[in-house]
This record gives sequence, C-alpha cells and structure tokens, in this order.
Amino acid sequence: MGSEEEAKRRKQLKRYIAREGLTCVMNDTKWRRLLDALLSPDQLRCALDYRRKDIQEGARDLTIWDEDEYHVFGGWDAIEWLDIRARILRRRGALQDPMIEDRTDELVAVLRSISVPFSLTKEGVRVWGYTRPGEAPEWA
Repeated sequence: MGSEEEAKRRKQLKRYIAREGLTCVMNDTKWRRLLDALLSPDQLRCALDYRRKDIQEGARDLTIWDEDEYHVFGGWDAIEWLDIRARILRRRGALQDPMIEDRTDELVAVLRSISVPFSLTKEGVRVWGYTRPGEAPEWA
C-alpha cells in the first residue's frame, strides 16, 4: 500500500474511531512489543493460534484461527481485539486421545512483563486494541 493510500486509510480510521466513541487501549509501541515477544525465542516461542476482529468489521467467524503472526499483525491500528489461543490440541495418533497443551500461564507472564493489557478467555487471552462504549473487559 502506497503512502498516500495509507494516509487515507488512517484518516478514515480516525474518523470512524471518533464517530463510534471507541477508546484506544493499545498503541504502536505495545503492539510492537507484543509481536516481538511472540517471535522471540527468549520470551515465548511455541505454536500459538490467533484470530482478530477489526473495528470496522462486522460479525466474526470465531471458529477460524491463524497460526501465522504476520497475517494477524498487519495494520494493527485497526485491531479491535486479538485472541491468542494458548490451549493447543496435539494429536498423538489414531488410537490415542489428543493431548491439550496449555501455555496460558506462560503467555500471561509474558504479557504482564511487557505491560500489554488483556483479559482471559476459555482458549487463552484476548488483547484489546479498542473498547466500545459500554464495553468493560474483565482485565487480567
């Protein structure tokens, strides 16, 4: 995307945020810290899954997850929320029950160490980019 197109996109995004009365929770620095932590072998490098909802997006299919950080983190200034699944189902063969590997505690420790606000979900955590009027996440 060219710089003129990007500037236009950002301007439209700012107008939408103001019109809808959204409250910004994350900024570029926090998103960058989060991405760096997820990619760092020293912090947390395990197979996590992601799904995101952008602020101008309608209803979201909550069954679709993506394991590629680079698909998920592009244009983070528009992310309303980002779910990170830390409970991963590991198949062990046709005759054995799958094993659930739960990395939630490790993920929570990393998020706290980099001061990224989040709430807990059934599958892991939700990082909030914006909140809407009347929406009150239960912060962890």
